[in-house]
Amino acid sequence: MPLVTIITPTYDREHLIGRAVESVLAQTLTDWELIVVDDGSTDDTKTVIDAYMAKDDRIKYLRIENSGQCNARNRGFEISTGDYITYLDSDDEYMPEKIQAQVDVFQHSTIENLGVVTCGKRDYRDGKYQSTWLPFLRGNILDELLRKRYTIGATTSFLMVKREVLDSGVSWSLGLPSVVDFDFLIQICIRYGFDHVAKPLVKMNHHSGERMFTNKGASAAYDIIYRKYYSLITKKPTVHRGFLNKYLFMKYKNQDVEDARTILQKYYPRNTVSGFLWRMVFEAKTHSPRSIRFRAVNRLVRRLP
Repeated sequence: MPLVTIITPTYDREHLIGRAVESVLAQTLTDWELIVVDDGSTDDTKTVIDAYMAKDDRIKYLRIENSGQCNARNRGFEISTGDYITYLDSDDEYMPEKIQAQVDVFQHSTIENLGVVTCGKRDYRDGKYQSTWLPFLRGNILDELLRKRYTIGATTSFLMVKREVLDSGVSWSLGLPSVVDFDFLIQICIRYGFDHVAKPLVKMNHHSGERMFTNKGASAAYDIIYRKYYSLITKKPTVHRGFLNKYLFMKYKNQDVEDARTILQKYYPRNTVSGFLWRMVFEAKTHSPRSIRFRAVNRLVRRLP
């Protein structure tokens, strides 16, 4: 059995999937299996993968009816055999040392009950380098994860998970319209420790015109997550307030003014600094571009008590 299973869901990405597969073939750790889960593609994705399978028996192909990336990842796990499970979106790429570096952390980390290891990234848009991000949190990060003050490193292609975590019942939630990686990591961090490799090991490729994430989907997903983890989020006032700040930010981005007013009335008295500032945000009439307003509000959210 392989040490590592890589699960790649894909849909109509015949023009991109080969690049992702090539990045797996270039890994310095060679004890792996790659499971490509074709989510009902209508293009020649299968032909591309068949060509790779003919040359390398570590590559496997599973076709399912179109049902979304979360189901595709869960189905991939069902046929996986690796001790560690990692994910690669079909438009992203691994750096050559990605899986070796994360396995090394699993084998040598001092974090108690370690269940998941993330890593850094390099962002590219239409082939042009944009930025680099590196993780810094370790250990029991559940509170910080729920507070949403920092970028944690929950993005799908970053994560490597110990098999026992998924065997315990953690899975990709099918009912969420967005931020599924956030929900996935919450499930893990409720019971397991978190560690990282402080290197950019994933190349994230963003493409003009393609958007999986939408403000509407994220706003609806936060409604579901707030209900799903309400007792956990509200257990500590600082965690609750941090989550609410991000929740309101999502409502602001989607212009869900009535939902925002409900949250403000319930949790943000007018005579508090945060209540006053948030009401200014939603009631302000400004001619500044939306991108500038979003950045300004995001900075505000990160500083609110």
